[in-house]
Amino acid sequence: MYMKKIKIYILCGLMTLAATGCDYLDIVPDDTATLQDAFINELAAERFLRTCYSYQPNPVDFRRAPGIGTTDELVGSAHWNNEWFPNYTITWGLNNSNTPFPVNGNRGYNTDMWQDCYQGIRQCFIFLDNIETVVPANTTVAEFERNKAIWIGEVYFMIAYYHQLLFQQYGPVPVVEQLINDNTKQPRLPVNEVAAKITAFYDKAIETLPATWDGGNYGRASGEAALAMKAKTLLFAASPLFNGPTLTHYANLANKDGVKLIPGYDKERWKAAMDAAKTAIDRAKANGRRLYTFTGSDPITTRSGVDFIDPDKRQAYLNVRYLMVDGAPTRNYETIWANTSTTESQDAGSSVQSHAIVRNLNGTSNGTYPYRGLALSLQVVKLFYSKNGKPVETDSQRGYDWNNRMAVPEGAHSANLHLNREPRFYAAVGYSGGPYEFNTSSEYQLDLKNGGLQGWYRTGTTIDNDFAAAGYVPKKMVHPEGVSSSSAFSYKGYPYVMMRLADLYLMYVEACAHYNGTLDATALGYLKEIHDRAGLDGNNVYYATYSGDQLIEAVRRERMIELVNEGHWFYDLRRWLMADKWHNEGMWGSAGQGEKEGMWGVSALGRTEADFFKEIQLNPANGMANVLKYDFDPARDYLFPIRITSLNINDQLVQNPGY
Repeated sequence: MYMKKIKIYILCGLMTLAATGCDYLDIVPDDTATLQDAFINELAAERFLRTCYSYQPNPVDFRRAPGIGTTDELVGSAHWNNEWFPNYTITWGLNNSNTPFPVNGNRGYNTDMWQDCYQGIRQCFIFLDNIETVVPANTTVAEFERNKAIWIGEVYFMIAYYHQLLFQQYGPVPVVEQLINDNTKQPRLPVNEVAAKITAFYDKAIETLPATWDGGNYGRASGEAALAMKAKTLLFAASPLFNGPTLTHYANLANKDGVKLIPGYDKERWKAAMDAAKTAIDRAKANGRRLYTFTGSDPITTRSGVDFIDPDKRQAYLNVRYLMVDGAPTRNYETIWANTSTTESQDAGSSVQSHAIVRNLNGTSNGTYPYRGLALSLQVVKLFYSKNGKPVETDSQRGYDWNNRMAVPEGAHSANLHLNREPRFYAAVGYSGGPYEFNTSSEYQLDLKNGGLQGWYRTGTTIDNDFAAAGYVPKKMVHPEGVSSSSAFSYKGYPYVMMRLADLYLMYVEACAHYNGTLDATALGYLKEIHDRAGLDGNNVYYATYSGDQLIEAVRRERMIELVNEGHWFYDLRRWLMADKWHNEGMWGSAGQGEKEGMWGVSALGRTEADFFKEIQLNPANGMANVLKYDFDPARDYLFPIRITSLNINDQLVQNPGY
């Protein structure tokens, strides 16, 4: 017997479900016949609760998640186009209001953040409107009441989180505060009001959520996660894009009634963000959260002559190498909230790992896996500090002349640029001649040159065109325990970290730098913990005495280093109003970085070290047909376009500038 699923009509005024107007949405589990059945008892209600989480974007699907593959953290293979890498819609400056990223009908990338989040919000309010009708059949009334209170807290958390996703992507948005009828049309609210309502939802969630979760509940909303996400919301509201923006077209963005949507500068917003971060940190520490350090014996089988890491930095290397991939809640006590709804597997064709892992580690290839379509840019490589904890381009003790950074010293297997770097560099960056861990935690020495085992060609015979176009491969998100051989390929999935303690530390540091103009003792203490964990001298953070703009630039760089490849760059560069400078000018070009306009790497087509270790712009002239200039338009690209179908349905909405 087939169970009939109820169809609930979704409001036309605020949310759009299809290009033709409104559509229908299945809002109850597949084995449920009616809405009444969805809340017939506590077990059915808990199943419905899980659907309230289901509208989140998949954080490891780089073809759909806006924060992955949409900056020069990750560069796609040169022959791929925006049909396979829809993120090129952003990097090539092609985002538009008809088919905004990642909408791509040819390959089924039809995710619409606006639509999905508002559907999730409606789902949550349906839960709240019906949970009181539930009569427990399998638990005591007292136990059900305890669980119900937690469930309500989780739902308020998800209402806040879906609005937060909308806020960071579109800026001022309508805020839904109850289950509204089909014809309701709401205008966008000013960003300070949006932030206030989001934080109020988080406060409501905190009232009944448990302080933390562990075990099988690792991915559920908690009190500490709500406090952390509240702090992140306030940090965005305080940031230059939303706090008195210097770009006129954002400062003048207004509703049809003339209400300005991005108000003038208010320094106190930084104080609110700083205080919220401190509260979240204190609560997380009270729950036992602390910075992750690797414990136990070294799991990596090392090979002599491969490892560039100082022996006395080995513990620090393991700390940062396993920071993201060690997802066990009993070990990774830094994680405040993780997404456990999706786990990467070989069948997940859009997963990060399937495109990040290099091929031919054993000199053989197993069919089409891994795809090996993602690389790191030269900008990422240069961003990390020297082993002395200083910017590599200005550290006079780095061990070589900066003009000779691409020379290969006698007895070495790689360029000077890759020597004498901090452990976070080695944990994140795979470079030709350097170490790479995979295949049940075995260490390999990469050869990414044209003709090398992991390069474009192998012994003159074409394997395929999937190669590291920028000459570097990402390591941070690759679990070393995956398997790659001529007969098998698999990778190990792990809960994706959405919020961790170091992120909160750096939120406080950033807010403190803006509000006070200098770093206070608390901020310096947080930086000391981060640097000590990473094998640097936490007592001598190079920018500890900086002030003003010089300090702000330094703390931004620190954040980009610590959180590289975790999905933060895309939104951070935008909220800082730094994306046009980073992508179009070279954020630290004046300090010797040298890259201007676009993506840069080494010459992945070079067969010799002399030809390979050359800094090149990734463009057609250098054999990189589809890795073009990152075309960022500051008059348009700081906020996403609202899809035109939403504007047609809700005549109270105004479009973001430039679309």
